Amino acid sequence: MVRLCFCLAVEKLEKMLALEVRRRVTGQLLNPKDGKEESVKWRALTEEHARDSFENLLFSVCRFRELTGTYPQNITVVSYDFKEERFAHLHRSAIGFPESQFFYVGTPASPTSSEGALKGEALVRTQFQQDPYGCIGSLKRKKVGRDPFHRSIPYPNGCPEIEGLFRYCGIAPYRAIGYEPCPIQGQEIRNARIVPNEELQHNDVEVDNSMM
Repeated sequence: MVRLCFCLAVEKLEKMLALEVRRRVTGQLLNPKDGKEESVKWRALTEEHARDSFENLLFSVCRFRELTGTYPQNITVVSYDFKEERFAHLHRSAIGFPESQFFYVGTPASPTSSEGALKGEALVRTQFQQDPYGCIGSLKRKKVGRDPFHRSIPYPNGCPEIEGLFRYCGIAPYRAIGYEPCPIQGQEIRNARIVPNEELQHNDVEVDNSMM
């Protein structure tokens, strides 16, 4: 089974950084002597438009659909271990992705930054509990602030089946208020691996051998 590797941005991802992310995934993380580097090289792509962690997940699903014509059957997120609750529960639930098909690989933060990171994460997690789609209040302001040049976001072009998720703003889960169940759940597709770009900067990304 061919699988697609995604390296996605939580912060603004400029063109040069996108190239660096691609280089790290296709060059440093693979052993060129094993003959698999070239086969993975053109399946490692970036998602450049996400402005927060929720968009990091949602946009990656749309990008996967845009490139493959179908939705991921399994998603693996590689990020700091203290972010697991946010990704694996809050964001996953918000997009309606099945828990049994969602995997999280946590890596530890450095000892010097862990205390502050945990405090910051607790605040962000509370904000997403109150605003699961990041569309009101402080989360929205933070998101707008991360896009000072007002770049055009191409989605939901490429993933028309979940267009409603891009328009929805509410506290209740999207699928629980009278909409059709999220079509992501009914698709027989391949696997996406999500690696927020700030983790790549610390060389703590792990590559799943099953991807090769």
